[in-house]
Amino acid sequence: MHSVLYWKALGGSVGYLRVITSVIPLSALVCLKGYGLIDERLKQIPWLRYLAMIGIGTWIIFVNFKTYEFPFKLDDDEKVIKETSEWLSKSEYAGRQIFYAMSECLSI
Repeated sequence: MHSVLYWKALGGSVGYLRVITSVIPLSALVCLKGYGLIDERLKQIPWLRYLAMIGIGTWIIFVNFKTYEFPFKLDDDEKVIKETSEWLSKSEYAGRQIFYAMSECLSI
């Protein structure tokens, strides 16, 4: 769903990591189906099966740490939201229901 919204420019999605993480469980199931196919083909050669499992696992871990810095760094919008929420939790408005909307201004 996120990919469709991003493609059609609906909902103001700009690919935030926090948004994309909601898609990870479903993509993990799709990847598991592909891994199952590989595993099934290698059933006859057990040592190659385990070597493939170790190789794929190592590759997944390496790519994650190579692609994203850990701990995650917040972008400017997320920094403002974090500072605001910290202020709000200490203010007289703490415990009240808050409504907010984010909008982005585009300059042409």
